[in-house]
Amino acid sequence: MGDAAPSPAILTVFRSRLRPEATSLGYHELADDLERRARAMPGFVEFKTFTGDDGERVSIVIFDSVAHHNAWRDDPEHVSAQQRGIAEFYAEYQITVAQVIRQHTHTGPESGTWPSLADHRLDSHPQPPERLRGAFADSHEADHLARRAEPR
Repeated sequence: MGDAAPSPAILTVFRSRLRPEATSLGYHELADDLERRARAMPGFVEFKTFTGDDGERVSIVIFDSVAHHNAWRDDPEHVSAQQRGIAEFYAEYQITVAQVIRQHTHTGPESGTWPSLADHRLDSHPQPPERLRGAFADSHEADHLARRAEPR
């Protein structure tokens, strides 16, 4: 049969608030170690953390497949750090894990160093139905028409 469809990327959004004593208990050192470990895992795509003015932290982690995400989720050092986080570091947290179904990117010449995620096959648009292929096969219009033609 034909090639299997690419596995969708897995995006994890980790929202948290630290306890006041987290820094003195070694939170930042452990977080840095875990980020280095995640970046070394097979299938790693991206890791970014942002902190809001109100103290909320948001980390976005992307792996290229469910299997690679699950390997990170189940990594013994990661699991141990999660347990320590609950006991010592986090006042609260929320984890959301989702499959990336579509991604659109614009990179203008003035953008600087925005990473190209195209190599990680995050854009997993379905192929247009056969009747819509042809002149519009690679166009945005064909993609739009294909999505409208899909059963809901």
